[in-house]
Amino acid sequence: MQKPDYLYHGSPKQLEVLKPAQATGFSGAGDNENAVYAVAHYELAVAFALSLTAQSDTAVFSVNTEMNPPIIQLKDTLIDWHKTGYIYRLPSTSFQLIAPDQWVSYTAVRPVEVFKINPMDYKNWITLL
Repeated sequence: MQKPDYLYHGSPKQLEVLKPAQATGFSGAGDNENAVYAVAHYELAVAFALSLTAQSDTAVFSVNTEMNPPIIQLKDTLIDWHKTGYIYRLPSTSFQLIAPDQWVSYTAVRPVEVFKINPMDYKNWITLL
């Protein structure tokens, strides 16, 4: 896959600079890097811009990326429907591809653009398991 000029990172936090942080994913080694994660498509970043709170040890947050828009799958997870989320457009220069449509940067990244999102606009993307 050719590296796009820009990548996207979703977060419920408003940030000036995105710094590497330890990830705790469950889909393999690439989900556990101490890095800034990004995706090539804006729509895929939306799920990560939502303010989510797990309600049990069996809570699930999953994104089915086989469709556009993606399906956000939740189980025992609450969404703060009133909290603005943020999608950061990032220069791709420091990123490397580690999984299909998953990029990481091991150094801090300054966004070139920030988009505010209203979670209510994406309500139809969410499926409860």
